[in-house]
Parts: sequence; structure tokens; C-alpha cells
Amino acid sequence: MAAAVVLRHAEYDIYNAAEFERELAVLAAGQSVVDFRNVRFIDVTCLSVLVRTYKRLRIDDAASEIALTNLAAPVRRLFQLTKLQRIFRIQ
Repeated sequence: MAAAVVLRHAEYDIYNAAEFERELAVLAAGQSVVDFRNVRFIDVTCLSVLVRTYKRLRIDDAASEIALTNLAAPVRRLFQLTKLQRIFRIQ
């Protein structure tokens, strides 16, 4: 069964990175989904949090994946520019 998180804020940046990390803490090894339906902006601080979460899950299960859903165009573009679509499954 996949763990899922629906992000609540429109913007994730250095000022709420700790909250972002707490929201992602519910994800467990295996198949996880992070729903970005409410997110219009994410900065590099929170991208780093997302990568750390991915690494944490992979330690427990090398086959773990995180799917990212409902990305707004600017957020999707950031994942493309940073090449993070290589490690996250963008849906």
C-alpha cells in the first residue's frame, strides 16, 4: 500500500522547510506519492528536503519510489531544470 501526502501550502521555501520535512516524514519505504495540487512554488531548500526523504526511504528499501503528482507548470519546470525527474516519478 502506498503512503501519500497532499501538500497543503501554495509555497514551500526556507521559511517553512521544517514543516515540509514533517509532512514528508509520514512516507515509508515502498511506493509513496506526494501530491503537489496546492503548490505553486518550491525552492531549493525544499528540493533538498525531498531528496533527503528519498535517500532515507532508499536506505530501508532500495526499490522505494516517490511519485510526484499534480505539479503546476513552474514546479514541473524546476524538476526538469534540476534533472530531479530522474529520481522522482513525475505523474
